[in-house]
Amino acid sequence: MNRIKIIRNCFAALVVAFTLVYITVQSFNIPGYQEKEANRILDELTPILVMDKLKDYQIEDISDESVVLILVKRPDFPQIPVIYDCSFFPEGADSIKNKLNESKSKLRSYHRTAGNLRYTVWMRKFPIYYQVKYLLIPVLVSALIFIIGLIFIIIFFNPANIPAIPKKNKEEIILKKKENNDDDNDEDLNIEEDDRYLMEELRNVSEKSQDIQNLEAPLEDYSDSEEESEDVAEEEQTESDDDDKTDELEAYREIWGRDFKVSDDFIENFSLLSMYRLFRFSLTPERYILQGLQVGTSYFGWKNAAIYISQQDDFINIENGEKIDISSLNIISNPQMRGTVHVPLYPYSKTNLFGFLEFTWDKDEDFVMSDILYFLKLLFSNEIKTIFTNQKNNQNLKERLNDILKANSDVTIAFLEVDNRYKLLNELSEDEANILNMKISDDIMQEFVGYVVFEVFPFIYGLCENSEEEETKDRLKNFLADRDKHNYFISPSRGNIAVTFSAGLSSKKERDIDVYELIEEAESGLDVALDHGGNWVNSFGEI
Repeated sequence: MNRIKIIRNCFAALVVAFTLVYITVQSFNIPGYQEKEANRILDELTPILVMDKLKDYQIEDISDESVVLILVKRPDFPQIPVIYDCSFFPEGADSIKNKLNESKSKLRSYHRTAGNLRYTVWMRKFPIYYQVKYLLIPVLVSALIFIIGLIFIIIFFNPANIPAIPKKNKEEIILKKKENNDDDNDEDLNIEEDDRYLMEELRNVSEKSQDIQNLEAPLEDYSDSEEESEDVAEEEQTESDDDDKTDELEAYREIWGRDFKVSDDFIENFSLLSMYRLFRFSLTPERYILQGLQVGTSYFGWKNAAIYISQQDDFINIENGEKIDISSLNIISNPQMRGTVHVPLYPYSKTNLFGFLEFTWDKDEDFVMSDILYFLKLLFSNEIKTIFTNQKNNQNLKERLNDILKANSDVTIAFLEVDNRYKLLNELSEDEANILNMKISDDIMQEFVGYVVFEVFPFIYGLCENSEEEETKDRLKNFLADRDKHNYFISPSRGNIAVTFSAGLSSKKERDIDVYELIEEAESGLDVALDHGGNWVNSFGEI
C-alpha cells in the first residue's frame, strides 16, 4: 500500500472513530438534555401556577415537542394535567390515563418538587429534534470534514490513484545498478546467468510452435473438397494453435515485463543521451524509430537492422515498406546464433505482436540479450507513445505555425527544456511531475503572452511569434534569469523543486524556409544549449 492510501485510510478511520464515539456519548446524554429542558419549562411554569394565571398564550413559549404531558399535584388536590400534546392525546384529557398505559415504553418521565407543587413530566424517548441535533447533524459535519480533509490530502500529498511510479526506468535502472553493483553480487544473478535465463525463456517460447507463422500470419483457407471429418479436425487444430499463440504471447509479455540486468559495457558505453535527444517536436514516429535504431546499431554493431511494425495481417518495414517473410523468421533462442535473427517486440494485445527487430549478427563474440531487450524497452518507452498518439495534433500545429511563417517576414521559433529532465521524471511520482509541469507551463504562458505556446513533451515547451530573434532571445534570457521564480512548491512531503532551463531558437529572417527547417534549427540550438546547461540560451548557428 502506498503512502497516500495509508494517509487516506488513517484519516478516514480517525473521522469514523471520532464520529462513533461522539454519537455514542450523545446518545447517552440525550436523557440529560431532555431533563434539563424539562427543568427549564417547569421553572417558567411554576410562577404561573402559583399565581393561578395559567392561560394558553402563556404556555406557548414553554412548550417543547418532546414534552407530551405535564402533571401537577397540589396539597390536598388530585393530580391534574396542566399541559398535554393534543396530537399524542387526540381524544382529549379523558384519554390520558389509558394512553399513558399503552405508550409508557415510548416515553420517559421526570419528577420534580417546586414549593408545594409536585410535577411529573412525560417526554418522548426518541424525539426527532434531538436525533437531528445530536445525531444527524454531527454525522453530516463529520462527512464534510472527511471530504475537506480528502481534498487537502489530494492537493498536498498527491494521491496514487493513478498509475504508480514505474518500478525502474531509463537512467534509474542503470544508475542504481551501477551504484549498487557490489551489493547486488550476492543477491542477483550475474550477467551471464541472467542472460542465459532469458535465452531459455525465449527458447521455450520458440519451441512451443514448430511453425512461427502461428504468431501472426493468417490461417490458410480450407478447400471445399475436403471431407467433413477433416474440416472438423482442422478446426480443432486451429483452436489449439490459437491457444498456443496466446500462451506464446503471454510468455513474451512476461519476458518484457522483467527488469533486465544490463552489462557493465552497456552502462559505460551506450549513449543514453543520444536516445533522450530524440524526443523532439520535429520527429515523426518513423524518423524517431529509424534514428533510435541508428543509436542501437552504433553500439551493438549489428548489420542490416530493421524494425517491422504490425499492420493489419502483415509486418511492414517502416523504412521501405517491405513485408517480412514470416516463413524465414529466426527467433533468437541463444546468444551463439549467427546470421539474420529476429527479436519479438512487446505484444500490444493478447492476439498481436507489436513487431520484430531484425538484424544480422556475424561477430565472433556472443551478444548480450538483456542489453538488446533493455534498448528496445527504452526505444518504445511509455513516454514516447505521445509521438504516435499525438501525430495528427502535432501535424496540425506545424501547419498552423507554417501559416504564421508564410504571413510574416520574420518569425521566431524557440524551444525550452528543463535541465536534467529525465532525472526529474525518474525521481518524481507521476502526480508530482504533472504538478511541476503544469506550473512551469503556466509561468511560460504568463511570461510570453501573445506567443503561440505549446508542450512538446513533459518539461519541453515550444514558442512561436512573429518577432525578431533578438527580441525573443532577450525575453527568454530575462525569464530564465529570474531563478527565484523557478522554485516551485509541489507538496508538503516533496517541498519545493528549483529548476533551470536550456533554450534554443531560430528565426526566419526573410529567408525562403519552411516551418519544418525552422523547427529543426531551433532544436539544434536547444541541443547546444543543453550541453552548456544552467539557463543557457542559444541561437541556431552560434557556437
